[in-house]
Amino acid sequence: MLTTKPIIIRIPGDFWDSHIYSSQLYLFGSDKSLQKVDWRALIASHPDFQNLSIAAHGTLVDAGLFYRDDSGLFLADPVVKGHVESCFSAIDGVEVEVDLNKLAKVSHRDSPFPNLHTDCEIYHHRLYAGMPEGLFLANTDAEDGASKLWDAGVFGLKASESYGQVAVAAADEGLWEFSVKFGRRDGTPSLPKVTTKNFCTSCDWGDQSVYAWSASAEGFLASYYTQRFRGENVPQRIFDRAIGANELSHSARTFWGSHGRAYTLDDHGNLEVLDYDSKAAGKARRKSEKNLSVQPVAVAQPLQHRSTKPRSIGGQIGQRKPVAVAAAPFGTVIQFDNSLSVVRSDGELTTIAGDIVTWRVFPRSLHYANQLHVVFEDRLEIYAFLHDYFVDQESKEYGYSV
Repeated sequence: MLTTKPIIIRIPGDFWDSHIYSSQLYLFGSDKSLQKVDWRALIASHPDFQNLSIAAHGTLVDAGLFYRDDSGLFLADPVVKGHVESCFSAIDGVEVEVDLNKLAKVSHRDSPFPNLHTDCEIYHHRLYAGMPEGLFLANTDAEDGASKLWDAGVFGLKASESYGQVAVAAADEGLWEFSVKFGRRDGTPSLPKVTTKNFCTSCDWGDQSVYAWSASAEGFLASYYTQRFRGENVPQRIFDRAIGANELSHSARTFWGSHGRAYTLDDHGNLEVLDYDSKAAGKARRKSEKNLSVQPVAVAQPLQHRSTKPRSIGGQIGQRKPVAVAAAPFGTVIQFDNSLSVVRSDGELTTIAGDIVTWRVFPRSLHYANQLHVVFEDRLEIYAFLHDYFVDQESKEYGYSV
């Protein structure tokens, strides 16, 4: 393994949250301000990155450079591979601090939203923010203010990659979705529709299905299958059922997932990995329709345990209860009261200690798939992980394949 330590970019300030989208870094202040920073300009302005190597470019600007299927073609050349490896060795574990006051391409304005959000998402150049007061929408330039889309309290938001939908975790109100692709004539999204009333405060997508969870209730998979109807070119998503974590493991305390990978963590710190089969529910449904007269409806189980034994991380994390969790390509992230633990795709464990305000990963972004943003009380730290480029994407357990 060539590289073990992530690059860390540290930005002092009193932040509430951060997001990155289309080469723009969005910094939400605790004073309800919003700063937009040209991410490429920020990287280019720092002396350590002014002469960007191919490794630094692929780590900080375009993670897709080494995740794309054709990246192996040029790395197959031993001369090219040797040069790339030396570039990665040069940036392994680099830590830099950036002063926003010295950057030219930074815009400052008030946040368009009425309050500090519980979660936000950027989708098709529109900014969605959830908070106890409801769900709000603003353009990414934030110049026209925000419009309210929904009155219910929103705690988690995640946009799909392929279906033009945004999933909404609304606590006691359950899991909802609204359509961006098939919205209203004026361009605003459709009104949210309920998927299931199961309690949840966070969510993420697994192809056409949605993982949902919270720190205080059983997590679940809202399992969907796709079906193409006669005369329609686009397959339709059809809800199958909500699969609770207790159906997967009687000892699971926490359940979460993203893309083709899900996880359970029990009270003893045993972390188990599950694979998600996006075609399982559809196959079971079609089989049932063919044999409905001779057998009951088949119950699909799209989540299957991997053959490997659960990994015990109890000795490293103790008997602490997770506060928040998320999955990323570079590993899976577990937050406790005063630290983050990243169980990495190379098997290593990275611990980030401190009083954490919030954090996020970017499961829908190929360019920033290797980033973890962690907001502390006096700074933002952006972790850009390098190790996952050298891990076999098909066989890795902790982290999903890009």
